Amino acid sequence: MSNFGGFSNNKLSFSSLILLTIGGILISVGIQKYNNVKNYQSWISIDNGKLINSEIKETNTRKKKSSGSGYTYQIKYTPYIKYSYVFDSDYYENDKYSNSTITYDSKDSVNKIMNNYYLNKDNLKIFINPSDPTNSFLVLEKTKPFTFFLIGSIIIFVALIMFINKISFF
Repeated sequence: MSNFGGFSNNKLSFSSLILLTIGGILISVGIQKYNNVKNYQSWISIDNGKLINSEIKETNTRKKKSSGSGYTYQIKYTPYIKYSYVFDSDYYENDKYSNSTITYDSKDSVNKIMNNYYLNKDNLKIFINPSDPTNSFLVLEKTKPFTFFLIGSIIIFVALIMFINKISFF
């Protein structure tokens, strides 16, 4: 089989390069998530939060249609909850709901969450950074970064096998 002008080697290199890039991106996302989880390990929770105000915020999102031209529009809902708390005899107020972006497709989903906060409005659980008590959340998401490491490593391994065995997916 002839490699006219090294064309199949170029396809091989391009295939491996694409997979190496995807794997590298996934591993870097995993590193970022790992650092976030590590930072939040020092946070503590307190149960003296008080509900000040809450509402449901609506956001319109626009996505390009997969077939044809144009866009689809969708409304996403997020809880807005303002709360106060006392830490080391100091009073604080905040409205940060979570350390990650959480949106919901229906108002009912957000209403269920809001009802929990209304039921416990005088003793909300607040997650705070003891080094900077102005930094707080009601929900502390601890994502699992190892999924990104694992998938990224597998993709890089496959890219190396493809390169060594001269396999291309184009």
